[in-house]
Amino acid sequence: IDHVKAIADRVTVLRRGEVVATRETKELNETDLAELMVGRPFEIGAPDRPKKNDVSKNKCALEVRNLTVAPIACPAGLTEASFKVRSGEILGVAGISSNGQDELVAALTGTTQFDGDIHLPQTQDHRIGFIPG
Repeated sequence: IDHVKAIADRVTVLRRGEVVATRETKELNETDLAELMVGRPFEIGAPDRPKKNDVSKNKCALEVRNLTVAPIACPAGLTEASFKVRSGEILGVAGISSNGQDELVAALTGTTQFDGDIHLPQTQDHRIGFIPG
């Protein structure tokens, strides 16, 4: 979990294919994030977060609106996920397996059908990659 806080400005937590929370990482400690992920109290240590460049004024590089995907690995699939990624940001997806991550990756990589909108500006290199855990 510490790697999520080290690279992310914002975290969206999925549990059983549904968005349960979206928070600024500066508002969360690792214990809070772990509790959102598992749905019950959870104790974990939390190191300080390093300072980052402000990318809040950068252009939107990816926008996902109301993304719904039929079940692949998660019994419930993915329901109405929405987020934006600005130029200079890195989107990391982490969590307990079978909570919508496979469905999200399949939709973003174009390997499954979905409802909702995925908007990528028209550029030659989208730099979208998948690193399985």
